[in-house]
Amino acid sequence: MSQSDAESTEQCRALTSDGDRCQNAAVESGFCHQHDDSDPTVDDGSSDDEAESEESASDTEDEASDADSDGASEAAESTDGTAAGEAESGEADASETSESEDAASDEVSIGGAGSLIEVRRTVEAVTAQLIEHPLDGVVEIRRDGDGGWLATVEVVERRAVPDTQDIIGYYEITLEDSETVTGYRRLSRYRRMDTDQSERLE
Repeated sequence: MSQSDAESTEQCRALTSDGDRCQNAAVESGFCHQHDDSDPTVDDGSSDDEAESEESASDTEDEASDADSDGASEAAESTDGTAAGEAESGEADASETSESEDAASDEVSIGGAGSLIEVRRTVEAVTAQLIEHPLDGVVEIRRDGDGGWLATVEVVERRAVPDTQDIIGYYEITLEDSETVTGYRRLSRYRRMDTDQSERLE
């Protein structure tokens, strides 16, 4: 029982003619021997309950407000953390992708479409027809600066006996891609026996 309820039970609930609360002790009915429930009273018995209800409702609203505020703060922190994590992850993925693309552009595929093997096959197939001398060997294949290919080949321009006296032509063939030849030129000529190719034939 609250202090307010105890005071209400011990003191008469009736009001005097002056509007003050009666100072007499109350009996079980809540009134003293001079008053009864026909007299005006301090309250109708529900004031304390209403006050407690209002106080309880106010406390509940405050708690709900605090909970909403905390929830919103946590949600904001979570959202910020998630967004930051996603941003960092996105930057890392973009960096890895960029590095992978750079590495891929520096590498040359050995097999498959657009590969060294395809370029070599094209060079071997067209050299004799293009230069009008039989192919002796493919010396070099490499990328040029424009994304195409450069192939260096040797062809037999004149056969001799013994074959160490064969005249070998040293040619460069340019390709736009692994299948499209765009041109060729002779770089030099020399005898097969010449190990020192600085002494080239004109």
